[in-house]
Amino acid sequence: MERKRRFPFGYAMREGRIVPNPEEAKAVAVIFQSFASGATTPTIANSMTELQIPYRSGSAAWNKNMVCRILDNEKYIGANGYPILLQKELWDRVAAKRNQAPSVRLNPAIRSVRTKICCAQCGQKLKRISYHTQGNVYWRCDRCVIQFPSMTDQALLDAILEKQNEMIRRPQKVIPTEAGNITYTMEIVRDMQILDHAISNPQTPTAELLQMAAQCVQNVYACCQEVPDAVESDAMVRMLQEVSPSNTLNIELLNQCVKRILMQPDGNLQFQVCNGTII
Repeated sequence: MERKRRFPFGYAMREGRIVPNPEEAKAVAVIFQSFASGATTPTIANSMTELQIPYRSGSAAWNKNMVCRILDNEKYIGANGYPILLQKELWDRVAAKRNQAPSVRLNPAIRSVRTKICCAQCGQKLKRISYHTQGNVYWRCDRCVIQFPSMTDQALLDAILEKQNEMIRRPQKVIPTEAGNITYTMEIVRDMQILDHAISNPQTPTAELLQMAAQCVQNVYACCQEVPDAVESDAMVRMLQEVSPSNTLNIELLNQCVKRILMQPDGNLQFQVCNGTII
């Protein structure tokens, strides 16, 4: 079982005094020198795991957050009376590099649309993954095991704004193009993909396959019986006609018209509006 550290990595208690832990202190120096030489925190974490120097008792596995805590800890240069483990010059170089790293903090504007950002293949809400030292932001679908191309929060907001303005300029696109056009829900698409995967697996029991197929057929049939709500579609058209393309996101409009923001594997976006139509 993992145990929490009582003292920062690199230190131990001996006879009532905080003293350097020789093995960990060497590791601290290696971490700072590696970062100063250009290694990323995930790379350093992997190296520390391979060296099998545990960050805490009970687990030899490291992650980038552990490395970041060490890189930000001023106790290694004597803060709060701790024994000095690093030269001030090395600490200053690392601190300067950390401060210069591109910010990957969540753009406040992303919070207003984050819950709408979904995988276009299965409908699963995407996770935002950031790497502080590289300044990269990724979106990931755990269900499809897809990591989408890196883009900054601002680039994503710009892409959403472009789709918003396209919807405003062409409001008729929110109406299905054909009366008989069927738009499957993301849940149906996901269930079809799960069924395809089960069919391709020779170990899937026949009874389970039949049950999954029957459920898919039932859901598709129910979807075919649903007629798009003309009143809802007309209301969206009128709402879009009352506004003009803008340089900023209209969050109220997005909340009223857009159900999901679908991200394709190549990073391109589509809107699924509230009546199910995808534009």
